[in-house]
Amino acid sequence: MNNDLVVLLSKGVEEATNGSKSRARTYFRQALTIDRTNETALLWLAWLTDDPYEAAEILEQVVKRNPHNEVARAYLEQALARRNELDQLISNSTSFGVWSRFNTHQGYQANQHQTVVPYLGEFLLRQGYITRQQLESALRRHSELAQLGSPKLVGQVLVELGFITQTQLEIGLQQQRGEYNVRFND
Repeated sequence: MNNDLVVLLSKGVEEATNGSKSRARTYFRQALTIDRTNETALLWLAWLTDDPYEAAEILEQVVKRNPHNEVARAYLEQALARRNELDQLISNSTSFGVWSRFNTHQGYQANQHQTVVPYLGEFLLRQGYITRQQLESALRRHSELAQLGSPKLVGQVLVELGFITQTQLEIGLQQQRGEYNVRFND
């Protein structure tokens, strides 16, 4: 096994056991840049996420590649059960019904695409800081926190989930402000 990979995995496990989820996820993601299919890194990422949708997606990849991985199969069952519970809670909530009608309203869809400067998440996606999957996970978490009465900005959620660093967030915000200034000062 690649020595750099072993170091990253060791650091990730150390950070996870010390309770630093964000740092641990960063190490495991770096490990995946060396070996995209590393089951250890994938299992830890699935374990460390607070998002059952993301956990299930990661674990489904592991099980698809290695159907004999009993740990991944057991974690996948847990993630699917958590995801189903969350789906039930969301679909039974009054807020979801209102949000669904608002989100599918044609006027909203049209306005969303006409935004002069994109929302931060879309901007970070376009700049290559995050993936579509990461943005969707962050938006789900953002929505969950708002429903729980503990709202956080999408940028803060992206950092807490370990998708970007605080420095990347600050750079992204600066770039977004720069684009805003360019568009409105012309």
